[in-house]
Amino acid sequence: MSAEILYDFPEAAGLLFMLILIIGGFASLHYYRSSITQSFSLVNQDVMLARDPASVWIKGVLLSLVWMGAVIALMQPKGNSHYSKEVVTALYQDDFAPINQIQLLLDASASMQVADVRQKQARFDYAKEVIDELIRVWDGKNVSFWAFTEIATRLSPATMDALFLRLMVRDVQINEGNATGTKLLSAVEAIETEIAKIPADKHLTTLLFSDGEDTSEGSMEEKQNALKNKLAQLSEKYKNRLTIYTIGIGSAEGGQIPHLLYRGQTVESKREDRLLELISQVGGDYLLAENSSSVAFARLIVEKINKTEAKDWSETSAASPHEEKQNPLIYTAYYQYPLGFALMFLLLEIFFPMCARSKEKPGT
Repeated sequence: MSAEILYDFPEAAGLLFMLILIIGGFASLHYYRSSITQSFSLVNQDVMLARDPASVWIKGVLLSLVWMGAVIALMQPKGNSHYSKEVVTALYQDDFAPINQIQLLLDASASMQVADVRQKQARFDYAKEVIDELIRVWDGKNVSFWAFTEIATRLSPATMDALFLRLMVRDVQINEGNATGTKLLSAVEAIETEIAKIPADKHLTTLLFSDGEDTSEGSMEEKQNALKNKLAQLSEKYKNRLTIYTIGIGSAEGGQIPHLLYRGQTVESKREDRLLELISQVGGDYLLAENSSSVAFARLIVEKINKTEAKDWSETSAASPHEEKQNPLIYTAYYQYPLGFALMFLLLEIFFPMCARSKEKPGT
């Protein structure tokens, strides 16, 4: 579910500049009426029912609020993006790929705390939301859940209990297993451990969520060579039985890791693509979260898996995982709220007295 507010007609915001004319018009009218009143004799002024300046300005403010509410309503605000139950059922059940077992691997290192994804959300929280949505969709599928830092920790064995899995995902913490750092080779070794325990006629699909930063010892070239050797062994031993998708979480610009200092200095972190792209070459693909909502991105992941792992998949029917699909999001309309406030302020303006009540002197 998305919490952001979108507008179907944002161009209407330009009408808010009319507030300057409204306020200026009220000021000019007020001073014009005052000058006209001053032109009458004092005797005539005494019998005239004078306009109360405070009332004039209050009515002006109320009309300005009416205009603001009307303009915001005209912009057609909406939010709470979601898919209809029918779309989700058709998308995730009718044409889902014939996967035997799914493994979810989540990077729980400190760098995943950087808030540089959608709406400045932390990488870790965003990844957990995507995983939670995937588990909800894959209810009834055999899914296991792991977290990794310098070492990999199995948090849930393969199970069809979606509720238990979602609870485990919500409970996972940064530096799970009381280990720090990030070692992607440990994540690949966790994949090897997982597939070694499933029957030889079963297929494993792994989704690895990470920002791609590897803090283990060695140069980038050494890390790449170590991963290549391990992935080559897996590809040879489990040919046609293993597919690995890597999910890049975070931005290329990166940000500061909160609550972490190294030699008294803050530490910066950004998404590193090279190792994740290398791991994804085992039959899968490398996907970037970018600016999609967690629900929308989970849908893109499932669509990608459907296309690449379904039995009737073909090159001509494959499409980019970021291509816009049919079955658009459903939004909740919010225009009625500013419109309601505008009508309320309009009623207040209509019934608010323009002239101050004068007290009659005794004997008159």
